[in-house]
Amino acid sequence: VITADIYFLLLGPEQGGGRVRRNEWFHIIMDNNLPSPSARAAHCACCIDVNQMVLYGGATGGGSLSTEDLWLLDCRDINKPNWLQVPVAGQTPGRRYGHSMTYVKPNLITFGGNDGHQTKNDVWCLNVEANVEEGAEQFMWTRVETLEGKPEPEARVIDFFFEVLFFDF
Repeated sequence: VITADIYFLLLGPEQGGGRVRRNEWFHIIMDNNLPSPSARAAHCACCIDVNQMVLYGGATGGGSLSTEDLWLLDCRDINKPNWLQVPVAGQTPGRRYGHSMTYVKPNLITFGGNDGHQTKNDVWCLNVEANVEEGAEQFMWTRVETLEGKPEPEARVIDFFFEVLFFDF
């Protein structure tokens, strides 16, 4: 069963007037009347700022893949968490599951996974500060063309080290 449940583990000071306590899991209840991503598994999510997380890709069950939309979960006000669909223009990493994603400020980097037909070993980058600096209304993914030593595609990417994939764009 794939659910859309969200749990929050607070490692810092209490929030929400003490409603969310330090070192305790908290079930986030979303407003069902607001837009949100579909329930999914084998997706990637990572924090990009305090109480902000992005989500990309995954499988929705029955052999289907989620859309290639990028979503931001904003929990800066823990009493009113909300999903925002991030506007993206141009080519994307495409629909995939089992990939890895990390954030190395200012870049969101995704690697590998499977598109339902084949295992991937490509690297994509999205600068989360670029549209603010340039006044653009949409973000853009950039495929990183590697030179040599490209790893063989794996069935499941667990993680990768930002020391190896540090980019200066």
